[in-house]
Amino acid sequence: MSELKNPTSDIIDLRRYQAEIKSISGQKDLSHFDVSKYLPPGIKVDFIEKGGALFVPHRINEFSVKVIRRKIDLIVFQCILRYTLGFHRPAARLSNTFIATWTGLQPPNVRKALRSLKEMGLVTILVPGTASSTTLYDVPIVRGYLEWRRARENDAKVGSTVSHEGDQSDPRGRFNEISKKENLNKTGKKTPSPSEALPHKISNYIESVRPHQKRVEEEYYLNLLLQDYPADDLGEALDHILIHGSLDTGEKIHSPMKYLSYTAEEVISSIHQSKEKALRREELRKKKEQDLQMQDARKKMEAEEMAKALIEFRELSAEDQSRQTEEYRKIQFGDYNQMMPPSEVMQKLVAAHWYNGKRSHG
Repeated sequence: MSELKNPTSDIIDLRRYQAEIKSISGQKDLSHFDVSKYLPPGIKVDFIEKGGALFVPHRINEFSVKVIRRKIDLIVFQCILRYTLGFHRPAARLSNTFIATWTGLQPPNVRKALRSLKEMGLVTILVPGTASSTTLYDVPIVRGYLEWRRARENDAKVGSTVSHEGDQSDPRGRFNEISKKENLNKTGKKTPSPSEALPHKISNYIESVRPHQKRVEEEYYLNLLLQDYPADDLGEALDHILIHGSLDTGEKIHSPMKYLSYTAEEVISSIHQSKEKALRREELRKKKEQDLQMQDARKKMEAEEMAKALIEFRELSAEDQSRQTEEYRKIQFGDYNQMMPPSEVMQKLVAAHWYNGKRSHG
């Protein structure tokens, strides 16, 4: 195919140029995104076509609900959509442990759901997981949607010859094109850079990243993460992986922000769980300490009461002491004299019994 001429030229027919753009994209009508070609074999679903790019993500969710019949499969697919379509990228690295934590499902059910989704062709594996890295899952319908969206943007920008190479979700194809102009919003005001108004642990890390190309990549992923997570949580997650490394293997992470772009939920959840465990341990320690203090106070009070009872009991006449001892022996031991404790212990027991009876009767 011959190369397209500059559409800004006066001799170019605008309509012919737009038609060539559409033919290059492989789709005649770019106003609609056709989801029917992503249906699994043997499944037929009717969709009412509606225009508009903003409607398509809802259409993909509608597609998943109508096509996926098992609830567990749908929950797992929604998790994968969250980290692919949610970040405008066709693929994401997700571990079974992370999916189980995110969905609340048991790991065996997660594996079964992933196997079912792969059999239907809704999810494919680009890079299998290893001991040091998680599996890279690709979602064909999301990839098709992103390609369709780029084709629409190219069609709309007829007056521009600038095309961004590489996937929008991957900044590696745009390193040479990022400039100060891209850091301006629509009002012309400067957007705060990632190192501004952030926890010190994040800003210090960004400033220390070398070379410049890696810093740009880390800032890109940081901006994506800040759309979904509080800066304080991200700071704790960054600090955690810088100290402890990967969640799975403990190995050092070369690009922490890129790593967090697909494991932030898992890392933050792990940190929160550790904090909750520490709080529970502290609460148990305090409760145990309070119980011990109460036991000590109770023992002290009982010892004081016993000492007072003995003093008052010994002030009784020998006849009264003997009578009280005999009454207590009959109540507690009956006629089995051999079961009676030594006299000193017996005296304390009788004194306590007599003293309690005296207090109860006023």
